[in-house]
Amino acid sequence: MAEGPGTQPTRHAGQGGQTVSLRHVAKTYGETTVLSLDELDLRFGEVTGLVGENGAGKSTLLGILSGIVTPDPGSEVAIAGEPLTTGSPIASRTAGVAMVSQEFPLVSQLSVAENLCLGMRPDGARRFGYDGHAVARAAQRMLDGVGLDVSPTAIVSSLSVPTRQMLEIAKAVGRPSRLLVLDEPTSALGPVEADKVIAIARRHAARGSAVLFVGHRLEEVLDACDRIVVLRNGRAVDEMPIAEASGDRLIRSMVGRDIFQAAAGQHDGDADPRAVLAVQGLEAPGLGPVDLAVHAGEILGVAGLMGAGRSRLVHTIFGAIPATAGQMTLDGQVFAPRTPRDAVDRGVALVPEDRKAQSLVPGSPVRWNVTLPTVHHLGRHGIFGPATERRRATALLDLTSVRHSAMDLPVRSLSGGNQQRVVFSRWFGVDPRLLILDEPTRGVDVGAKADIYELIVGAAARGVAVIVVSSELDELFRLADRIAVLRKGRIDTVLNHSEFSKEVIMRSATGVAVST
Repeated sequence: MAEGPGTQPTRHAGQGGQTVSLRHVAKTYGETTVLSLDELDLRFGEVTGLVGENGAGKSTLLGILSGIVTPDPGSEVAIAGEPLTTGSPIASRTAGVAMVSQEFPLVSQLSVAENLCLGMRPDGARRFGYDGHAVARAAQRMLDGVGLDVSPTAIVSSLSVPTRQMLEIAKAVGRPSRLLVLDEPTSALGPVEADKVIAIARRHAARGSAVLFVGHRLEEVLDACDRIVVLRNGRAVDEMPIAEASGDRLIRSMVGRDIFQAAAGQHDGDADPRAVLAVQGLEAPGLGPVDLAVHAGEILGVAGLMGAGRSRLVHTIFGAIPATAGQMTLDGQVFAPRTPRDAVDRGVALVPEDRKAQSLVPGSPVRWNVTLPTVHHLGRHGIFGPATERRRATALLDLTSVRHSAMDLPVRSLSGGNQQRVVFSRWFGVDPRLLILDEPTRGVDVGAKADIYELIVGAAARGVAVIVVSSELDELFRLADRIAVLRKGRIDTVLNHSEFSKEVIMRSATGVAVST
């Protein structure tokens, strides 16, 4: 991947033997040990990658480093030889641990500047009271540090998911730290923005900090890191310098089994002639006009940079954003949804990019989440008993192999991959004609990703029309029959499978003409 301005594409060695050292670090819940590390060093001046399936112990380890999880007695963590008081977020921050969480722990009602400076006194601020000017100046410096073009006065709730992810990174790297923890820092970003994050991680290491880079996108981990550690079942099962690392080795170490590789699209312009969805001149604020069609049994990929309008397009099709112009047809009939319910009633389903904020009710049980769109069909006049709900939930969970024992658990207690399976189960229950997937594998491990690919390919094989929005070009290449590239709210080009090229897509997405 490309380096950011002023960075050097070099691997960094630890400086002066200084490390963040973990010795005999363990965490047990009841009789279950979820983490057991005999020895692990995170070297200053180096980017260390951490990979593993969901449930491998990564989140527990990060929780211990950030102070939100208290390890078992006898666990020892030290930063440059200074023991870290575990189980205290304040102690971790004071010791120089900065954390970029994939959960975006931002205060949505506050401004960008207020979030960036929360819990700190900016340089030059007056001693007493709130100094808005100093906060704005400090926030702008942080934004400039990661190249994020957003107003410090913008309210966080108005920002897109990718922008919020970059905001989390700006907040972490804008404060002094000796250990920077990046937990899935590129999961909501496209390739150009992901390159920027990798460059930021390298610059931070070059200044002498230790950087821990946790990711599911293995090609980015390989590109960003100097050394990679693999966790499985709470233990470090493999460790390798980057020169000895490969995607195949990492996958074998992580899961110990072969991973499904979805077949590439086969239509290449010869798809079923029946257009399930046809869009002409579609417009909405920041979108359009857009023309596109997706056919029965076809997987249409949608690519583009952050802010290109990918999510806005699918939300407009789904009725979550009102269209201001244009027309759509579904199976040849006029399709003009005023609300998502209208779309669902016509057989359209959307798996959004932020499942926790836009799809799931985290504190409610799995059975309730999975039956939510079809609850009005469970009984006459919406009246039904728990046995009816459980039978329906069991049937839906069977569609995506979610274990029945999870049915009564809060959905937030499941791994990211299982949460996504629950969302798929829900929408398969409406027997969709059009399945829209916005970043369908965001925040899931390689095993769950392979299972989700099977679900997507299987839906298309049954004749469902599928739209897949993804920031991962390799994912689109693996799944899609055609790829539409969005730029500034419009479709710049549509490629058949034989025309797929990362160079062509990136030039189209950025507006740089392809030389002939």
